[in-house]
Amino acid sequence: MTDVSQHFEDLVRHHNNEDFDKALKSVNTILKEIPTDQKALHCKTVCLVQLSKFTEALEVAKKVTDQNSVLLLVTYSLYRLNRYPEIIERLSQYNANDLPLDLKELKAQTLYKLEKYADSVDLYKDLLKKQRDDLDTERQSNFLAALTQLHATTGKGYASVGNFAPSAAETYELMFNAAAWEVTKGNFDEAGKKLRTAQALFQEYAADEELSPQKVKNELVTIKSLLMTILLEKQNRETHTERLTGFNVESIENNFLNQFTKLKKKPRKELVEADAASPRAKPTGSKSAEAVAAKKKRKKRKPRLPKNYDPNVKPDPERWLPKYERSNYKKKKDKRGGGGNVFKGAQGSTSGPDTQVTAGFSSGAGSSTPKAQHVPEAAPGPRQQKPQAAAKKQAKKKRK
Repeated sequence: MTDVSQHFEDLVRHHNNEDFDKALKSVNTILKEIPTDQKALHCKTVCLVQLSKFTEALEVAKKVTDQNSVLLLVTYSLYRLNRYPEIIERLSQYNANDLPLDLKELKAQTLYKLEKYADSVDLYKDLLKKQRDDLDTERQSNFLAALTQLHATTGKGYASVGNFAPSAAETYELMFNAAAWEVTKGNFDEAGKKLRTAQALFQEYAADEELSPQKVKNELVTIKSLLMTILLEKQNRETHTERLTGFNVESIENNFLNQFTKLKKKPRKELVEADAASPRAKPTGSKSAEAVAAKKKRKKRKPRLPKNYDPNVKPDPERWLPKYERSNYKKKKDKRGGGGNVFKGAQGSTSGPDTQVTAGFSSGAGSSTPKAQHVPEAAPGPRQQKPQAAAKKQAKKKRK
């Protein structure tokens, strides 16, 4: 048998340097020589878990005689493989008070994954009372996550813990879960502050750890999505509050007083008629009842038509135009001075040849000029003072 002590020294050195690939090579060399070596099997299980080879780690852990020594490694491997019911089945074989703290934390997180939030919260509360170490920040962050889900699903999260405030150092996960917890309580302002703090902490963490741009982008999308939810909830609450205050008692009272003032300005007669015509009005006497009945029986007045109206005859399209604008309008002759054939002088006397006056009387039988039926006497001019004396002079001339 080959001496494997040197390989064990190499295994310890590589493990302390966290070089698990070389440590795995060293332990495999040992197991070739001694396949059932319990320390080597345990070390190989540790190396496989550290290298995220969880299925292989479970196979190697089965060969370990003391299963309690590899219980944490086995349950953690099952957790990373999402085999949560198997974890609860294994841990249920032990008394809860006898479990070490690291297994209690793993069980609490497994209960959270199985959506048993009440059991998870109770277990985390017990852990926060008993344990204070470097993992306290992560513990409080997980506790807030379980508490938020319990309140979201049953509404009992706030009653079960009261006003819990994280006491650990601020980290991205802790601030993010604290913001989600404030959202469930309706404290949107406080939730927004914590979420912005979480965003700043994550950006610092991403720069220090040199995370990939895609991972940074995905995480920031999660943060901004929750921040958008907070802003929308806050806006909806403010809008709802404004609507409630818009219908307060004071506004209703002012509206009623304005309506009463308008009614008060109306005459009494209009108020009585308005009350009688109202569908809610109740007649208190015979007069009001008669008025309501008469108002209901009133018929529409028939349109008034002209006496000679004939519905079959189309109305004159020019009936709305003034008479002097119509197509059949004829201008009347001026009767003063016998029409357009008489010319007046300065004193209203006639002038011009006598034929203009007697043209209608001298036409013969064959003349084409129509006979004048009547030639009106010249109207007196504006300066004529004695029209009767002028008529007497004309009579004397005819006698001579």
